[in-house]
Amino acid sequence: MKRIAVLGPELPSVSMTFVYREAALLERQGLTVVPFSLHTPSLEGLDAEALSFAAKVQPIYGRGLAIARDALLQCVKRPKATLASLGLALRDVVRGRFTSVRQRCILLGQWSAGMALAHRIRRSGCEHLHVHFSHSPATVAMYAAHAAGVPFSVTSHANDLYVHASLLREKVQRAQPFFTISEANREFLRSELGELGGQVLLSRCGVDTTRFSPSTRADGTTLLGVGRLVPKKGFDLLLRAFARAAKARPELRLVIAGDGPERGALETLGRGLGLEDRVSFLGQVTGEQVLEQLAEASAFVLPCRKATDGDRDGIPVVLMEAMACGVPVISTRLSGIPELINDRESGRLVEPGDLDSLEAALRERFEHPRLAEERAVAAREHVLEAYDSADNARRLIAEIERAATRSSRNPGDSLRGDWLGATA
Repeated sequence: MKRIAVLGPELPSVSMTFVYREAALLERQGLTVVPFSLHTPSLEGLDAEALSFAAKVQPIYGRGLAIARDALLQCVKRPKATLASLGLALRDVVRGRFTSVRQRCILLGQWSAGMALAHRIRRSGCEHLHVHFSHSPATVAMYAAHAAGVPFSVTSHANDLYVHASLLREKVQRAQPFFTISEANREFLRSELGELGGQVLLSRCGVDTTRFSPSTRADGTTLLGVGRLVPKKGFDLLLRAFARAAKARPELRLVIAGDGPERGALETLGRGLGLEDRVSFLGQVTGEQVLEQLAEASAFVLPCRKATDGDRDGIPVVLMEAMACGVPVISTRLSGIPELINDRESGRLVEPGDLDSLEAALRERFEHPRLAEERAVAAREHVLEAYDSADNARRLIAEIERAATRSSRNPGDSLRGDWLGATA
């Protein structure tokens, strides 16, 4: 395998830096990466590295008649493969499992987008398609790969499994292979799919441990939280816990970096708690600015929780970044986070939504600074061992190539085989 296509929902984006950074690592492994984005990316808040990547990305949607032209070219040049993939999509419309009626209704539109992508994959000479997120991007990729005659693989993350899942059984059966980022997700898939879920492989997200590394910092009093300002991040809980802890320590400051629909409500809450002079909302920040903030932080806090619609984090990459930088971390026992943070050994974990425990963890950071620093050293070592992005990219390639070897030995299992029978 020398040329690989990579697809994501919006590439690049501030909230999914791990996807374009993984693509860069694949290129360092000797592959030629051809990046595609389901939606046209917004360039706001992107750093120089992401902007350089954006210049190479080919969007699928949002290009006027281009999507119809490319889909038509696929139909004309490969009519049999196109009809076969249409038959597959029609079968999925009737027999597939969806979490909403809307997903079933738009499936044929996603198939047509897949035909446009198939044409571009063939034109670019790619031998494999790897897609991040198992909802809409994987649906489009699945039909594109079938029509283009190449294998595809999937990395699933969090809301694509817990909120927006569609055709999971079919995707796990057809992908070569199907990955997910945490053991918690693997357990979820086993509970949903039974024996089939046991075929799902682990492919952790990671960080560049040379870029995110410890820096010399004075004993500070700044707490930092970074993420989209949405309910699942728990920033409202952080504000309330900080207000309590700060009563006994007036020197403490809190910095919240990120933007999102909850920003206005969070700023109002901060004022209501009397924190106007002690909390800073930075808005959307670039990767370089995150590094700058981590260099000044005394602790990184992200009290994740399950949102009312079921949305939740998988393992936030920004937690890995903080740990790689030697910053003490505080988070919650949710999803795959306990796989990253071992409570009282490499950081602190509290129950999601537990205000009292979160306040106690904030106090502990400054009441026992040596203990916090010892945990930060252990956290860095754990990230080096299991979450180094270069190591994980090598493992990803090895698993894809291993799946390709198995497929060549068993043609009936390959993408070129009888997919209609495979879904029975």
